[in-house]
Amino acid sequence: MALKPHELVAEGEQSAVLAEMKIPFLQKSIKTQLKALSGERHRQWKAFNRELKQGKLKHLEYDTETRKLNWHKSVVSRYKEQNRRFYGQLPFCDVTDVFRFVNEQCRFFSVMKPLQLRYAKKEADTDSLTAVIVAQAMNHGNHVMARTSDIPYHVLESTYEQYLRQASLLAANDGITDAIEKLPVFPLYSFEPDTLYGAVDGQKFGVERPTVKARHSRKYFGRGKGLVAYTLLCNHIPINGYLIGTNDYEGHHVFDIWYRNTSVVKPVVITGNMHSINKANFAILHWFGLRFEPHFSDLNRQLQELYSTREPSVYKKCLIQPSGRIDLELISREKSNLDRIVATLDLKEMTQGTLIRKLCTYTTTNPSI
Repeated sequence: MALKPHELVAEGEQSAVLAEMKIPFLQKSIKTQLKALSGERHRQWKAFNRELKQGKLKHLEYDTETRKLNWHKSVVSRYKEQNRRFYGQLPFCDVTDVFRFVNEQCRFFSVMKPLQLRYAKKEADTDSLTAVIVAQAMNHGNHVMARTSDIPYHVLESTYEQYLRQASLLAANDGITDAIEKLPVFPLYSFEPDTLYGAVDGQKFGVERPTVKARHSRKYFGRGKGLVAYTLLCNHIPINGYLIGTNDYEGHHVFDIWYRNTSVVKPVVITGNMHSINKANFAILHWFGLRFEPHFSDLNRQLQELYSTREPSVYKKCLIQPSGRIDLELISREKSNLDRIVATLDLKEMTQGTLIRKLCTYTTTNPSI
């Protein structure tokens, strides 16, 4: 269903919301931003063409006969043996031992408060809480865990009902994430020293019992139903995640999962596969000061979607030529509608995933999209 005008902040009321927001999109006039972006795009286009002709881009090769760009994936194998020796020194550990060690370091169990303070302990028994979390994470359930452990079923069920909630699990995950971020090894996992990358992806899981979000997908679940665990990773840490239906397009949740991240780890570049791309993500993430750099599986197909801010004839001597010109004046005229979208995203009166999904269902005739 497409977005209805009344679902956005009312026209004329967005100024009060925008005045409280501190994002790059609102710091300068739209024309100043477009001028800077236009100049940067032109310089990058010329620089890319020059380096491609000079053969400086070793991972790219332009075929003059087919007029296609070929990508050569660099294979780094020099550290393979070094990694094998390093990880070979690490001992195998039980999951429960890992839980205890992590809890000793950051006390993440302490943030998991009981639902009914009057009838429960202030802090759950570590063994019971570990058993319940493992039982749910491994999809075994409390019955199976009670049969394979020395903890009675009624203790597991009580712990599950009192302590395992979305809010408590998010708080515990933030505690672990924040503790890892303080470790000296954390920045060593970054692709670039001064840039923190985050990656979004969904993993599909089948479910035995039907739930509100569970959907059929013959490709993944046969005749059964399943869900997608949508996760934002940063330096191998799952800093945020939630469940979506298999019929829900992952790209509509890219901004949402970043914006709802409550840990101290704040990636400034978001990447993902082709399922992370839609009409709005590049612009919206740019408005909020991020870079969106997805992985394109078909490079030459994507080249057909490249547009310039100047006349295409300016680049007629370039190996890669634009498919058309961006209408900068149209963007300037739509500034009021863009402000309403930004204000609506900030208010959170509807989930950002829902808003972006509705925005992307507009036809190409809508000037704002």
